[in-house]
Amino acid sequence: MFKRRKAKPILRKAADLIWPSIGIKRTMRYYWLRLVHHPASSQNLAAGFATGAALSCTPLLGLHLILAAFICFLFRLNIWSAALGTVFGNPWTFPFIWSFTYFLGNIFFSDSSKILDLHTLNWSSLIEDPWHIFIPMLVGSIPLAIFVWIASYKILSFFLDKYKKTPTKSKTNRKT
Repeated sequence: MFKRRKAKPILRKAADLIWPSIGIKRTMRYYWLRLVHHPASSQNLAAGFATGAALSCTPLLGLHLILAAFICFLFRLNIWSAALGTVFGNPWTFPFIWSFTYFLGNIFFSDSSKILDLHTLNWSSLIEDPWHIFIPMLVGSIPLAIFVWIASYKILSFFLDKYKKTPTKSKTNRKT
């Protein structure tokens, strides 16, 4: 009933994932409305979203969605909202997240001779010793993920509670 007359080509679908043809603002509004009209509780939706957002702060690229779905399945959280939360980590935010987690992870290691300067970080250092970069990023992502989980849970549960408690206009009051 709500299908297109002509299906979108696969390349257009892939391009819409990066830059939506209907616009980012309209796409975000669409997903916000899907989230607030979901029948699950505000706390369940917010916890699922926070789990996805927190896991997107880890350097486990490619496993964010799988881990978020697994954790949400274990704790009976909303998997759809967790998938939406993993969008927090995207090509625009990953450079900031990764550099911050690397910096934060290096604070926990006392051997400063092994700390790579971010200005000298290049592909050859990544290929020669990937664990030298991955381990500090993984350790540094833990406090960042905890902070992101708490912050996104509080903010989203506040707005979901506020939105779900507002009275909606009845269908009889609408102009036709």
